Amino acid sequence: MTEAGIFEGLSTSKLAVELNDEERRTLARAMTLRDLRHGEVLVQEGSADDHLYVVASGVLAWSGGREPRPRSR
Repeated sequence: MTEAGIFEGLSTSKLAVELNDEERRTLARAMTLRDLRHGEVLVQEGSADDHLYVVASGVLAWSGGREPRPRSR
């Protein structure tokens, strides 16, 4: 998908509803589309990751080996 396609998608997305066109263009330039095949791992458990992932279509499943830890306040 091109930057123009990502911009178009942002124009109708709740994620970018409060952004103006220039802000959406800036965000579109920073985004990368990533298609995953069935069973492909997006992020390995325990690895460091500083990305924001948005599911545009389809379904993601979490399948970690540990129980989630309680959140501290």
